[in-house]
Amino acid sequence: MPSLLKKTYFYSVSRHQQRGTALLLALVLVGFILSVSLVIAEVQLNELKFSIKENFSNKALMAADAGLERALYHVYQETSLLPDSCTTTGCYIPTETLDNGATYNVIVPRGNDNPVIIGTSTEYIIIRSIGSFRKVQRSLEVNLYKKIPSS
Repeated sequence: MPSLLKKTYFYSVSRHQQRGTALLLALVLVGFILSVSLVIAEVQLNELKFSIKENFSNKALMAADAGLERALYHVYQETSLLPDSCTTTGCYIPTETLDNGATYNVIVPRGNDNPVIIGTSTEYIIIRSIGSFRKVQRSLEVNLYKKIPSS
């Protein structure tokens, strides 16, 4: 009879240990799933931030392009490149804000009064435009060879 009690005792202890093991495995599984889902959420959040900054970068680049177009308009449609805005470091088109909130600055480092003359019929002008949108800046530069009108 004592051997029968012993077997019954081991059976009940073994069954009790199985319940604890199942609870432990369930907690480990839930922890693993939670960890994986947090990593996936962090990756998605980083992708979202990247796409927002890419959108800001595109708007800044388009603002820089608008600044170049304005400077080229001055070069080809008006006689002076940047009237009354030249200093010793160069000529500037004042900062302008576009409808979408982006801004641009245009700089001509050598200035309108002192372009590089190549030969007798061509001048070389560098035009830089810096577009900004929400702390993101992009720049474009044009190296322009302009034919000097004969006098």
